[in-house]
Amino acid sequence: MTTQAVWSVTEIVERNVTSYGETRESAIVNALIEAISQINGINIESKQKLKSRFEEVLVESDTESKESFAASSEMQQQILSEAAGYVKSYEVISVDKSLDGPGWTAVLFVQIPIYKASAQANRLRMAVVPFRILSSVTEPDFESTFY
Repeated sequence: MTTQAVWSVTEIVERNVTSYGETRESAIVNALIEAISQINGINIESKQKLKSRFEEVLVESDTESKESFAASSEMQQQILSEAAGYVKSYEVISVDKSLDGPGWTAVLFVQIPIYKASAQANRLRMAVVPFRILSSVTEPDFESTFY
């Protein structure tokens, strides 16, 4: 029996990214998340809720009656995003306080490893196990048909 090694390769992808945050640290973390999202993709889930309310008000007195209607609606949207990955290394190129408002701007050089599987990793696999015959089989020379 011969054994073959299955080789895989890790490729390093490099990116310069710019991101923003309310603090210096959050701007750097947001830049790292942006780099991972650019390389590995991002999973986005959106949920929307629509609430409607209708009211009818009827006021009656001895001399008159008034009827009024009110309608209102409210829409809420929640967007969740998820990025997963590993950062091999990063270098902070610059972190500056934003000139046009509160917050910080970070520029980073990021290295992210990407796993590349070999062609052999996708091959069909088969296991060979010993062949056994149940003791309940009573046919004479039954096992000789398999040799």
